[in-house]
Amino acid sequence: MKISISNQKVLLALAFILTFALLASAKFVASNDAATINFSSQWAAVDEPTNSNSEHLLNWQQGRRAMLGMTSQLLLFQAQFEQQPNAKYLVVAPAYLDTVTVKFYEDDQLLTTATKGDKQAYDPNSYQYDIGHLAFAIPKGASSALLDISATETLQASIAIQDATQLNQSLLLSTLFKSAILTVIGLTALTALAASVYMQQRLYAIFGLHQLVWFSILLAFSGLIPRIWPTVVVLNGDLLGFFTITATLSGSAFHWHILNHIMQKKWQWLGSLFKLSIAVCAFNLFVYLFVDQALGLTFNVVTSACAMAILLTVLPITSANDRLQTLILNKVKWPYVLLILLAMFATLGRLGIGNGGHMPLLYIHALFSMILLAYITLLRSIVLRRREASLATKMKLQAASISKLSNNLSEQSESPLVH
Repeated sequence: MKISISNQKVLLALAFILTFALLASAKFVASNDAATINFSSQWAAVDEPTNSNSEHLLNWQQGRRAMLGMTSQLLLFQAQFEQQPNAKYLVVAPAYLDTVTVKFYEDDQLLTTATKGDKQAYDPNSYQYDIGHLAFAIPKGASSALLDISATETLQASIAIQDATQLNQSLLLSTLFKSAILTVIGLTALTALAASVYMQQRLYAIFGLHQLVWFSILLAFSGLIPRIWPTVVVLNGDLLGFFTITATLSGSAFHWHILNHIMQKKWQWLGSLFKLSIAVCAFNLFVYLFVDQALGLTFNVVTSACAMAILLTVLPITSANDRLQTLILNKVKWPYVLLILLAMFATLGRLGIGNGGHMPLLYIHALFSMILLAYITLLRSIVLRRREASLATKMKLQAASISKLSNNLSEQSESPLVH
């Protein structure tokens, strides 16, 4: 089956958006890494807060970023730097961390302590640079800092030192980059929802709702809302966890709707697996809202990892239940596998595998996933529309043939008999 010119244009537009986003994100991440002041740092994981007398007993590891995954542990950073003659900032990412307590020292003397996070009271005067990260002004004379970090979500963090000019520049680029991706995802979601009403296609509605959930995740992850409405800082953190679990639920609904209509009977348990995943996600939401947030998020990561691992293993060897569904499956199978690999990559990161280097790529991950899901949705829709058009054409031809035959019979019955 060939794809029409208009559909090719849509797919080419999606490919162009993806290519542009990948190039922009690579440049953005590279510029952020370059626009930092040199310093030395090390990190360690601890089960409970420590004092300065026991710091030398910890298993410190060199690095400016760390990933511990879903854990109740605390993450410590030690940073040593030269005394700064001009205003400098210690920048900690991501912004969703529950609590980040920074103690600045001049040699061994404590100068000041500052605390931020989405479980802390919001001070608008100290959050002017906080979009996507938390910035702490380094006091004059400080030569080192000790950071104590905790999180209900995935415990990961990176630190950097920037001056005001670098911080303003990276903030501008970051805001433009994130706003562009949020705009694309938001418009795609609204377009899909409108198409679901106009074309009466449930899959478009599920896709649109899933993208709205991702839009909400990225918005909460950025920390932009507390910058505008300071009183909602705690709510912003709670909503991030809520939408994270909801994204697993809406993604499971998408997979269930696709697979349930394609697979042969012997493979339809795979669709049922995601139906079960929807129920488990609803349970995870209940745990998150009414029992324990960290436990609900941990359950969600395990749910996602198990479902994706099974789908990744089984999907390449599955077969469809008829010729049409085979056509659909063959066209979406490998984009589907790529989508699952992306989801698995993100899930493994949340389990603490890696050093958190993929953290700046969350927005590009969301955009890439959106494009793959849109591709799968469009291809399925194209195939189904072609079949409907073909059936309509056949019915018209049959109706025309029946009408012609009826007219011929009528003419024959009305004509006089010849002896």
